[in-house]
Amino acid sequence: NAPKFPLDLGAVEVPSTNG
Repeated sequence: NAPKFPLDLGAVEVPSTNG
């Protein structure tokens, strides 16, 4: 979804931390 948001499943800038 929104980039630079590690908590977002659709994060592209940083790896997702919620799976």
